[in-house]
Amino acid sequence: METSLPIIAQYQSGIKSFIQLQDNKMVNSESRVSTDFQIIRLVLIILILGSLATGMLIAWRITLSITHPLQRAVTVARKVAEGDLTRSMEDISARDETGLLLQALDEMNINLHRIVQRVRDGAETIAAATAQIASGNQGSFFPNGGTGWFHRADRRLAGTIDLDYQKYRGEHR
Repeated sequence: METSLPIIAQYQSGIKSFIQLQDNKMVNSESRVSTDFQIIRLVLIILILGSLATGMLIAWRITLSITHPLQRAVTVARKVAEGDLTRSMEDISARDETGLLLQALDEMNINLHRIVQRVRDGAETIAAATAQIASGNQGSFFPNGGTGWFHRADRRLAGTIDLDYQKYRGEHR
């Protein structure tokens, strides 16, 4: 037994050193795992915040891409409603729904401008013809020197057309 006691003590000492080595490795591993966990958590937080910021930026850009053309369309529609047909859309390059709306508003504005121009030309023609008729009727064709009801109605019509035309021209200068 005497020979086996030093071997057993040496064996127990080896086991104690092995246990101490394993404890040290476990403490070091725990420290590394904790550090790795902190780094991974920080990276995930940064990725989540970056994703949220990117999502908000994309949402903001999409909102602007919709609201900006609609604001332009509303501005043109209000100008048309006020009678200003001289304003046209500039740089309508979008091919989405709002771009199509802007193109339709621009075409409507151009067509309304043409219609108003034709009406104005027609009113000028009627005013000129009325003036010619009125000046031609000054003679003896009408009884009482051209002061009959037709002559008065003709003068009123010419005056009304002239007033309307002058009012229109004053508003759209």
